[in-house]
Amino acid sequence: MGLLNQHEGDIVRILYIDEKERTVKLRIETEDDLWDLYNVIEMGDIVYARTTRELKTSSGSKRKAMSIGLRVVWTRFQPFTTRLRVHGVIVQAPKELDLEGQRHTLNLDLGHEVTIHKEKGWDRYQMDRIRKACRRSMVKALIVGVDDEEVTIATVHDYGIEPLVEMILHIPGKIYPTAKAIELKRELNRISSKIKELCERLKIEVLILAGPGIMKELVEEELQKYPELRQIKVYLENVSSGGYKGVHEALKRGVLLRVLRDYSITEESKLIEEVLTYLARDERKVALSLDEVEKAVRIGAVDKLFITSELMRSPDETLRRRVEEILKIAENTGARVKIFSSFQDAYLQLKHMGGIVAILRYQLS
Repeated sequence: MGLLNQHEGDIVRILYIDEKERTVKLRIETEDDLWDLYNVIEMGDIVYARTTRELKTSSGSKRKAMSIGLRVVWTRFQPFTTRLRVHGVIVQAPKELDLEGQRHTLNLDLGHEVTIHKEKGWDRYQMDRIRKACRRSMVKALIVGVDDEEVTIATVHDYGIEPLVEMILHIPGKIYPTAKAIELKRELNRISSKIKELCERLKIEVLILAGPGIMKELVEEELQKYPELRQIKVYLENVSSGGYKGVHEALKRGVLLRVLRDYSITEESKLIEEVLTYLARDERKVALSLDEVEKAVRIGAVDKLFITSELMRSPDETLRRRVEEILKIAENTGARVKIFSSFQDAYLQLKHMGGIVAILRYQLS
């Protein structure tokens, strides 16, 4: 998850934190986010989200989309899905439907926006968890809105977008082909030089080029003359204009969400490589089964714990509760918990290891 200044709430995926009003509004991006929500939403909290509800009509019944708020009674993961179910009593709904006081279950999933209000206020550890989740998902990204008239280069922070460079381009029209070619080459060099400078200074991991037409492709081609930028992953996004409007449109279309999903796959691969390295050097520093991991967790020996989302969502409620307890103890003893959810090679490797693995702080006898 990431955070935005409240006034930037219509731009990126996460909306705001208002500690004075005891309210947090965010967008769910990964299954790690769902796990964080599961751990911070408590009985008595009021949760607001979009949902559907079956309503009876004179001609039968139909499902209607609406926004509601409910006072939480319980939360649980839904087996076989990525959903977090939040059940409670409706406290806010469209007045004409007269739903207040009735029971309802919200199904929170990836991509959904949710607002959580705690009447007694947020505990410090809960707010720290949300802020940590924001930092976790942020990739060092540079986004460029470019067309043949203007360029905006911006960076993405956990609190929103920061425009760094604004350029007005001076490229002649088609009736001056020679002058156009010369000026286009000059402007592409100016744009690429500035991008290179920012990428190196800010240690950028991902570059997003957004705009209409072929300017973004020309910029990408121009950047290839810099071998030092080859490690940066480049995304091209078609939008209707360049400049800040292009940046805005690309973010509204969810380009960062796609970046984060790709980044998660890469991260999972690196973590599995770390497990395999430990197994090759000293397998006593790795716990491989649920029983072994639980034993290590209970004595505070776990440094990192990796688990598949499939195991977390087991249809066996007894197993699911056991897994949840293990994860909570692990976090309380300072272990890093990572939920694998990509269903790519690293996920399958972890699944073949039993779905849960821990790297230990020290060898167990």
